[in-house]
Amino acid sequence: LHSPKREKQVLSNINENISSPGPNTKVECMICKVFVANKNLPLHLNTCLEKQPPSGKPLVKRKPLPKLVYNLLKDSELKKRCKEVGLSTKGDRRALIGRHQKFSVLYNSECELENPRSKSELVRQVEREENAEKSGTSANSLLRFDRNCDAKSIEEKQKKYIQQNKSSFSHLISSVKQKE
Repeated sequence: LHSPKREKQVLSNINENISSPGPNTKVECMICKVFVANKNLPLHLNTCLEKQPPSGKPLVKRKPLPKLVYNLLKDSELKKRCKEVGLSTKGDRRALIGRHQKFSVLYNSECELENPRSKSELVRQVEREENAEKSGTSANSLLRFDRNCDAKSIEEKQKKYIQQNKSSFSHLISSVKQKE
């Protein structure tokens, strides 16, 4: 990650700093400008050099994926786009669009980071989220209603949910009261 010329310069600076008296004397790191105990300087410089990008090359960031107009894409093109990034091509059109949209959002948000996750990690996250959605039987399934539910059935479901989670609620309340 570092050039030989830069390494020689840093090593000469290390030798100058180490020759100063006292191992607990604080010296400034030539790379990050942080004061470090003289005895810890070589170790600190190694970590700084590993973190630094090569001096000749700026850090290259990933280019974000373009926004797609999914209505204009044919099914075959949509499957091709999913396959290009490593996503599953199984399912209907709506599933493919949702899958690709989730991946695009994750990928584009990672582009701004110094250490973005790999495409394969993002694909796995999309798959995990999709599987979680498919299972759909979460703890709060009692609180899911459609617009055809009447008020009485909604109230019954809410009471049932409160009864099932009463111990959790009381535990949370007692822990908050203890903190106060």
